[in-house]
Amino acid sequence: LYTVPLTALVNYRFEYVKHQWVVPFLSGGVTYYGLLETRDDGKSTNFAGAPAVGGGGGVHLSITRLDSANAFTLSEEYDISDMWLTVEARAMQGLSDEIDYTNQSINVGITVDY
Repeated sequence: LYTVPLTALVNYRFEYVKHQWVVPFLSGGVTYYGLLETRDDGKSTNFAGAPAVGGGGGVHLSITRLDSANAFTLSEEYDISDMWLTVEARAMQGLSDEIDYTNQSINVGITVDY
């Protein structure tokens, strides 16, 4: 069973100065969840899908501000402007009665600005 989300979001970052320590952000948009069922018993493969809308928000915490020497190296050698630890909460509301992809998630990761 495979689920593949196709998402289009609009993001707004509250970033007003270069190398800001903390940058909150908001996002919203649409997702189409594609569903593929493959069977190992020889029966047919099934396809399905369902749309959803949603949004969320979070915060970027600057990693490059911790060490200016490394920030300079990232900028000069890799053309990286900023690197962030990102924490985001997102909620999606499914729009299909047959397949409901309503969900909430908390995501943590690294964001890089070039």
